[in-house]
Amino acid sequence: MGLSLDDEIKMEAYFNGALNKADEQAFLLKVAADKELQETFEFEKFLRGKTNTIPEAEIATIIKLAKPKPWKYLIAASVIGLIVITGILIYNNSNKPRSTGITKNKVANKDSDLINESSTTGLHPSEINPQLIYKNNYTAYEPTGNEPPELGKTMLAYNAHDYDKTLSELNNIGILRGGNENAELEDYKFLYKGLCFAETNKTSSAVETFSGLLASAKNDDVKAAAQWYLSLQLIKQNNMQHAIELLTSLSAGKSSYNKKASALLKQIDKS
Repeated sequence: MGLSLDDEIKMEAYFNGALNKADEQAFLLKVAADKELQETFEFEKFLRGKTNTIPEAEIATIIKLAKPKPWKYLIAASVIGLIVITGILIYNNSNKPRSTGITKNKVANKDSDLINESSTTGLHPSEINPQLIYKNNYTAYEPTGNEPPELGKTMLAYNAHDYDKTLSELNNIGILRGGNENAELEDYKFLYKGLCFAETNKTSSAVETFSGLLASAKNDDVKAAAQWYLSLQLIKQNNMQHAIELLTSLSAGKSSYNKKASALLKQIDKS
């Protein structure tokens, strides 16, 4: 499915600096929540400025994102041709297959790895490998589309895995003055702050941030997200009992995380 004419116009206006602040924030928010639009946006940035030396790790990504519009085929074809040639030269001496280290037997018995020792009575907190549970259940936060427009640049930075920039963008939003009109934005600011800590393995800071957010959040979606990610961070810390309590409460709710919480509780099998 291609981009709409409105998306094309807004993107062109954004890169030409023709959007006002409100329209720019709204456009960036839409980019962050739409994967296809985000891919085109990133490729557009590349075409407009990133035409010098391309880091080896980015070659495959840039080629994958290359979806030029018809009137840009000549430019894009030339650029991509150079990238492909460069990629061939770079990978020529390093294109040896790497062993995954995973045997068929281990794949077939993935679920059994959750238990430190064999058990015939189900999974119990004392037998769980918390790090493996965490690894198998943690996924990066995905925008719901209901985020305040002020978070447009923050969400783009987070989706690009640039967590230093994400925190910087959060600071750029400014100090909130309080009041109901700012409550939702404040909730999301602390959510993204906690997510940055989680993604950079600052587990204690993530637990502290999510705990405070869970106690104070006014937005139900943010509160559910904070509860889910706090549970995972507690599992990572091997605080299974507290994690189970939070997951039990979350599974009984009506948020988008209740099914995830229920599935995770089945893995842990606290009964």
